[in-house]
Amino acid sequence: MSIEENLYDWIMEARRRGTTEGMPPKPAAEEYVPAPQPVYDDTPNAAALHPPAPPGKGPGTELKKLLSRIGIRATENCACNSMAQRMDIHGPEWCEKNTSTILGVMRDEAGKRGLPFVEIIGKQLIRLAIRRARRKSKQ
Repeated sequence: MSIEENLYDWIMEARRRGTTEGMPPKPAAEEYVPAPQPVYDDTPNAAALHPPAPPGKGPGTELKKLLSRIGIRATENCACNSMAQRMDIHGPEWCEKNTSTILGVMRDEAGKRGLPFVEIIGKQLIRLAIRRARRKSKQ
């Protein structure tokens, strides 16, 4: 069974039960730690080192596809599209170095939507998106 199928089954079961049982507790408001700010590569040759992905390719696009398969889609007023575009522009290496930034956006969006957020699942989705983007860039 793939990661997507396991994640989908887990989310559907949680929705069916109407509970967040088995999930880590949400942090209290005073424990909330905002997402870290992104780290940009602003060296003079950064564009040559990290060429932008072609439209429809890259880790951000792949992450959006994975999330849409489990029913989580970008809306007009969420940060999903801008983060996906940033991930595509900066490429897989940047995504690996800035996983905490991507997770922070995912955590914030899940909170806004009232969805559970499990960090280890988010990390696995990001890793899978990076692998898929690398595989597609070699084709």
